[in-house]
Amino acid sequence: MTWLVWRRQRGALLLAAALVVVTVALLVVARLLLESRAAGLGDSACLVDPAQDCTGWGRGRELYDSFLWPHRFLQFWLWALVPLLGLIVAAALFTRETEEGTAGFVLTQSVSRARWWTTNIATTLLPALAGALVLTLVARWALAPFETLFRQGRIEPLGFELHGTWPLASVLISFSLAAALGTWLRSSLAVVVGTVLGWLVIFAVLLYTRYDILPTSVQVVPIGEFDGTADVDGMPRDMAFRGPAGEMIGSGQVGVGCGPQENYSACLQREGVTAAEFEYQPESNFWPLQLIQSGVAIILSAALLSSSYVRARRLG
Repeated sequence: MTWLVWRRQRGALLLAAALVVVTVALLVVARLLLESRAAGLGDSACLVDPAQDCTGWGRGRELYDSFLWPHRFLQFWLWALVPLLGLIVAAALFTRETEEGTAGFVLTQSVSRARWWTTNIATTLLPALAGALVLTLVARWALAPFETLFRQGRIEPLGFELHGTWPLASVLISFSLAAALGTWLRSSLAVVVGTVLGWLVIFAVLLYTRYDILPTSVQVVPIGEFDGTADVDGMPRDMAFRGPAGEMIGSGQVGVGCGPQENYSACLQREGVTAAEFEYQPESNFWPLQLIQSGVAIILSAALLSSSYVRARRLG
């Protein structure tokens, strides 16, 4: 039975494997190019020491600008590819029988429905998870100097999605969605569209609730030290300003009278602002958030796969 499933799904599995191999090669080349360029500019410290400020003008800025967009591209590509692996291997897993009306023939053979469903799931899900694991491990190594150069924490969006247990949870969700929809719908296109939309909805909900799952931290910066940006060890959520008595000052009321050439910090002091307050999800919450959101993904996936199993037993 396993060999039969492999023969039917080998095109999808080989496509997924090819995408993983090409992406691994891109990641390795990107890191080697970054290290080579940094060595040529004499800025190798920018890739290993987060305390180094390589965003100012000069050769450090040249390194920063040269690899900003390649870094963004690699992040978005990995973010999209991981769930795509689950969709690729599961899109036609059950849809072929439901679409072509051959489910009755397949399910009246000597193999039980439970074994037919289990073998299909295991033969395709395990390679998809293995591919996601390979991408996660290679990305952790390849993107490390990029994250140091661009001062991006693992808990920030796109950093969070590429590390830890979430890539495995992401591919599990997309796979489960495609497998479930494949047993309920009779159109491959509908399965693909439904899986993409469903995954995006689940991802968006988890992303926008990430700030509220665990208590946030607050950092107060005296206005004399405020440079207009949040330099916190985590994922910024909100920023507020406070007056002499600790009262909250609305963002729309701050800096209204500041001139274009005036020092922003000095202007805010003149307006009576005493401090800028940053609320953020600290980097120390990375693993708790990973485990919580991955746990949610596992529960959702279990429900979807259960739905697929129940439906598969009634096909034909």
